[in-house]
Amino acid sequence: MAKNPNDWTIIVDEIIRGVEKGKFQKGEKLPSENKLADRYGVPRADVRRAYGRLKELGYIYSLQGSGSFFAGRREKIPLSMISGGSFTQKMKELGVPYESKNIQAKRIGYNEPIFECLKAEKGDAVWKIVLLRILNGEPAALHTRYLPEKYFPHLSRDAAAITSSFAYLKQNGYEDFYSADSQFTLGLLSKRERQLLGLTGYATALTLSSKTIHRPDGAVLELYHTVYRADRFIFLL
Repeated sequence: MAKNPNDWTIIVDEIIRGVEKGKFQKGEKLPSENKLADRYGVPRADVRRAYGRLKELGYIYSLQGSGSFFAGRREKIPLSMISGGSFTQKMKELGVPYESKNIQAKRIGYNEPIFECLKAEKGDAVWKIVLLRILNGEPAALHTRYLPEKYFPHLSRDAAAITSSFAYLKQNGYEDFYSADSQFTLGLLSKRERQLLGLTGYATALTLSSKTIHRPDGAVLELYHTVYRADRFIFLL
């Protein structure tokens, strides 16, 4: 019997472990909410919450009036966090169906930490570009970029059409650049991030924060952070 205040997470963990051990077959019907509530000695609401989380993670699906079913083992996508190359190129090499959507492009007001990282002056134009990465038809990552217009003369015209920051750097003649001051953090998603990534409940994500430096002159071309759904990737650090 579960006795933890987070009983529903125990149910989630045990079912996922069963999945990894091959305990469930694809299309197999899972126990009803009532049966699982009795098994764990928890309120039915806890089971409903656990099943909701398992649906978000892609482990189960529901048919109205029929119950919940196992969707099959979900293969995670290996993602190297230290190798070079763009996210787009990595997905192409892996043969993963991929789409990048530009969901926000706007010039931002003065923000001291961002402007300092970019070595931008208070009156400089800085643009925020947000890209939603979709893999196998599902949201998987959220890329937020801050670019100073002084290095990209047509940025005000191009911003809404950018779907790859890496490609845009190349398009503007920057060939020799590298990532610096990279930091990895594992934590909970914000409400907006959960909405954009198609998650409604408890969820964790790996966030990569870094900046891109033009090697010849040390110019900071962009500041970025990327939020990856932890359930979609195997991170190779």
